[in-house]
Amino acid sequence: MEFVFTINLPSDASSIPFARRIVGSTMGQLGIDPDCVYDVEVAVTEACTNVLKHARGARDEYEVELTIDPKRASIRIKDTGRGWDPASPAGAHEGAPDPHLDLTEEGGRGIMLMRALVDDLEFTSEPEAGTIVHLTKTIVLSDDSPLSRFVDVEVPPV
Repeated sequence: MEFVFTINLPSDASSIPFARRIVGSTMGQLGIDPDCVYDVEVAVTEACTNVLKHARGARDEYEVELTIDPKRASIRIKDTGRGWDPASPAGAHEGAPDPHLDLTEEGGRGIMLMRALVDDLEFTSEPEAGTIVHLTKTIVLSDDSPLSRFVDVEVPPV
């Protein structure tokens, strides 16, 4: 059993807290541990912020898809920009700290933060087709979670 929902949001800074709240609220209502919810909320905030900052040539919206099964939460944030070349210096999104990064500055640490908060972070980008940020987090359920009755169900790998 899995729960899936997708929302299309305007490419506007005001959509970021909305995306964070809707993802966090959904996870909370499904009885997921608050620490897991918080980690995902922060990672989603960073991913959405990156979409708004870096999606060159994008339409005026982006998509957030949340999939939750009894073992994991999977979030995909997809923009409609030009994409980027992972081999280029500007596209080198490996999450390694920039040796010139001033850690006292705002910004510039989003990928490192996302990697620290989730179990898996992947970027898929195709020229003229946009970029997908895919976050995966193993979840912990509360005893009274509506998902707990599905824990023994075989979940296919993502």
